[in-house]
Amino acid sequence: MEEELKRVSQQKNVEEGPAPPTTIVPSSSTSSSPSRASESVHKVMWEYLPHTYRSPQSEDWSGNQSQTLGQFSSPGMQICPRIGVLSRRVFKGLPPRPAAQALIKQYMISFHSAYPLFDHSTSLRLMEYNSEDFHDPAWWGCINAVLAIAHRFRAMTKQNNSVEDCQAWGYLQNALATVTELTIMQPTLTTVQALLGMALLVQGTSNSRPFSTLLSSAIRGAQDIGLHRHNIDPKISVEEVEQRKRVFWVAYCLDKDLSLQLGRPPFQDDDEMDVGFPCGMRGEHSSVNNVDFLQLRVGLAVIQGQVYKRLLSVRASKQSVVERFAAVSDLEDILYAWQDSTPIRFEEKYVTPANVRFSPPLIHEMIVRLTYFKTLDVIFNHSILGMAEEAAKSMARAAEAEEGYILPASPLCKVQARKALQLIHVTPMGDYAYIWVVLHIFVSATKTLLSNICSEPSQTLAKSDVELIQPLLNLLGTLMSGGQRDEVVKMYDTCQEMYEEAVQRLRTTNSQYMQIDMGSVGKSGSQREKKESVEDFIRRIESYTAG
Repeated sequence: MEEELKRVSQQKNVEEGPAPPTTIVPSSSTSSSPSRASESVHKVMWEYLPHTYRSPQSEDWSGNQSQTLGQFSSPGMQICPRIGVLSRRVFKGLPPRPAAQALIKQYMISFHSAYPLFDHSTSLRLMEYNSEDFHDPAWWGCINAVLAIAHRFRAMTKQNNSVEDCQAWGYLQNALATVTELTIMQPTLTTVQALLGMALLVQGTSNSRPFSTLLSSAIRGAQDIGLHRHNIDPKISVEEVEQRKRVFWVAYCLDKDLSLQLGRPPFQDDDEMDVGFPCGMRGEHSSVNNVDFLQLRVGLAVIQGQVYKRLLSVRASKQSVVERFAAVSDLEDILYAWQDSTPIRFEEKYVTPANVRFSPPLIHEMIVRLTYFKTLDVIFNHSILGMAEEAAKSMARAAEAEEGYILPASPLCKVQARKALQLIHVTPMGDYAYIWVVLHIFVSATKTLLSNICSEPSQTLAKSDVELIQPLLNLLGTLMSGGQRDEVVKMYDTCQEMYEEAVQRLRTTNSQYMQIDMGSVGKSGSQREKKESVEDFIRRIESYTAG
């Protein structure tokens, strides 16, 4: 065995070729020999160290090299940003201070009302370019996240948003370069704010994985510094206590949104928190109608947490049919009560002229309305999930046995789905960040209406529902044509299949659809000679709705 290992080792050395030249340090009894040997070894190590791993401040080795080498070879393995182990690359330089101040003010007006990550004093500190701040990864992450968010909202006020998007992308890259430092160092409130700012930015992408990763790191950091607990420390001022609560609840709202979207457990357990609700934010750039979006989102997020716990969790899956429907009934009542208490008019149909850009308050209000529908849609889907014939009979027998028990009424999910899809007409189609935040909700509304058409093709609103769905299908086709194919392909294929089935049901039921050329509708994948293109599918949809 030993001879075989030696033979393999020798063969490997021959294949790899000669080793790189090394510096031979002659032995000497002079006192300067150890220093020269250290310098020689250090130079050899530096030559073979990839350039991307070098710290920017270490390009010039004219200082005390033996001390620097000692920092890397310390037995304590001290990891901190100061020693160059966690060097950051600057992708885009910060703007001059006046320009940065204008962007931060834009952020406070556009974004602060819905996601108040920073109070007024913190925003003023971000405007100061102190030399010490540039070495602080948390400050660097915060300032770049704020600048990127400001550019994203500024893009919605311009016809051509490509320039603003490029600016935002550069600052986002700067912020993301600090993630390693922020996640392994001792967390602070600024650390959590930086991670949440980056999470909000990447939420507007087709890949939910970075958003989930950054959000989990932010919530873990928030738990480490006790943001989820009621504060009793007399050393913390009232203003700081309020800011800590706001930061936590912003993270909480994002956590519950992601939990329902992916059907996974939230990062923050409701049983492991006792922090109070944030104070009202009326008057703090809330909106033209003075709507407190944070309080609305917090109330809805608490309901979302109960929806997961009582309908989606492992424990909920072990409930009886009667228990599940009782939970559905309770959650519907709570959700309807929340809707009635909000100042947002859910019946309103927004009308925005084509030449008018979209205001941030309108965007925040639309997100609240769509999130409400998503929560209702999850409740509705789980009220009929697993309702096989035997389960339905079991529920009926249990209902008869319990005197006074009333089966929950079917929710008005179809009505809310129509209202959700009507918001597509006032959606900023050029703002892809906003689209990716709400796209899965639009798809859920589309699937709800298509399922309803398939089950009841003779209903009077079937044709108008088909017309209402068309803009979403066109949007999916546009995203696919533009190269956004990661998650859109699944959405597109599902909606296309359901749409074709719905139109076929209408064709056989209603005479006005009898002349429709269904093409490949109803044929299996093996029967189709070639899958139609996105453009052909969009043209066919338009021909259907044209009548």
